[in-house]
Amino acid sequence: MLQYLINATAIWLLSLLLFDLLLRRERFHAYNRFYLLFTLLLGAIFPLVEWGDREPFYSDTNSVQSVIKAKKGIVTAATAGSNINSLENWLWDIYLAGVAISCLLLITEIVKLVKLYRNGRVSRAGVFKVIETGSAHAPFSLLNLLFVNSKAQYSSEEWQIVVAHEQRHKELYHFADLLLLQCIRIVAWFHPLSYLYNKNLLMVHEYQADSIATQAPHEYGQFLLEQSALASAPALSHSFNRSPIKKRIIMLTKKSSRAARIKTFVFIPLMAACVICFAQNGLSHKKERKGDMVTFMGNKFELSKAMPQDTVITENPITGEAEMKVTRIEQYPVKMNGEQIYYIEEVNVQPGLLVKESTLIAYLKNQLQDELSQLPDGNYSLIISNIVTSASGHIVYYDFDGIRPQYNGTASRIMPIDKELERTINEKTERLLDKISISPAKYKVKKVHCLTNGGKVFNSYSAIEVKDHKVSGGDK
Repeated sequence: MLQYLINATAIWLLSLLLFDLLLRRERFHAYNRFYLLFTLLLGAIFPLVEWGDREPFYSDTNSVQSVIKAKKGIVTAATAGSNINSLENWLWDIYLAGVAISCLLLITEIVKLVKLYRNGRVSRAGVFKVIETGSAHAPFSLLNLLFVNSKAQYSSEEWQIVVAHEQRHKELYHFADLLLLQCIRIVAWFHPLSYLYNKNLLMVHEYQADSIATQAPHEYGQFLLEQSALASAPALSHSFNRSPIKKRIIMLTKKSSRAARIKTFVFIPLMAACVICFAQNGLSHKKERKGDMVTFMGNKFELSKAMPQDTVITENPITGEAEMKVTRIEQYPVKMNGEQIYYIEEVNVQPGLLVKESTLIAYLKNQLQDELSQLPDGNYSLIISNIVTSASGHIVYYDFDGIRPQYNGTASRIMPIDKELERTINEKTERLLDKISISPAKYKVKKVHCLTNGGKVFNSYSAIEVKDHKVSGGDK
């Protein structure tokens, strides 16, 4: 979540700076409206996008799964209920409280509009149903409803200005923009840039509606000044005096040169910057490790502290002979972008697969049928450990040792795997891991990141059997 907020903020900040420097003072109102709406959604959605296939990365450690699980349980128990987790829960509660307050404020404004409608005097004026409220406020509209203090307070010319101005808002579907802005401001109530977007877009709306006054800008400007002292309107409507009057009067007579149109190409460097810097994976295709920190798929992971080395006896899968090896206990992720990664035994709801298969290995086996069927007869494992699922529903981290033969005790040796076929299987496996959708784990009611070691769904030690070019197993 932290990385998402950083990337979204960077996109919004860069977009608003370019708008302020290049576009805000130009009369490209339709383009400016599109620019603001597009970059607002760009910042909200683009950091979630994943780009490109990663190069394969295989773990260089020999892990002993039972030892890892036991030691992870000790570390998890020691860190449970930490101050960081408590602070995270408090922040989550504060955010939800802010969302609730924002919704309550919006409901309050809707109630006010309903009261004005019920208590007002209704008549017709063209496409509008006019509601005379008897209250001191500037004219404002909501869809086909036009709210005014009293029609009698306007001359015939002034009334035509009011109706034409509000009709322009209706024709350009500005109400749809207002709904989007309200949704963004509720979800991102804490973000100051969401309010800057709201301010700039409302200004562009008024510039577009003011374009009806090109034939009589002086009289129109005078009328704007007269309305400026009146109270404004609810957030869901368009108020005649909401935006700074001085800027609107200046824009009435401003001309933009043809040379200024080159500024509209600002999208080219903006999109390039977003692709390079702010996508979730953003071209970060390799694992980069510095100490106990790993950068992988655009995220930063903090690993557990290094464990002492262990001496273990293993069986060579090809010869069947016992071998003694010194192996260090594999480190595993404990935080992603500063947020806690929960162990699978801590969560209330374990992560699952949004595919028909019940386990990850069964899914991979079915997707790799063509490649696996080319292997020599025998049992095989796709050794994938330390799988981390994100709160957004993706696999965001794993250590992959590749396809490996298993010694089943009945054959003296197993045929080695062709190197090119092995590489093909490993690369396709990683592409599948990157794209599969996950139902996130939940801690209490909150979606969280989860280390899946020990869970049945993501257990990678189920054997895949190949016999006579037919693939079976891997379903348990």
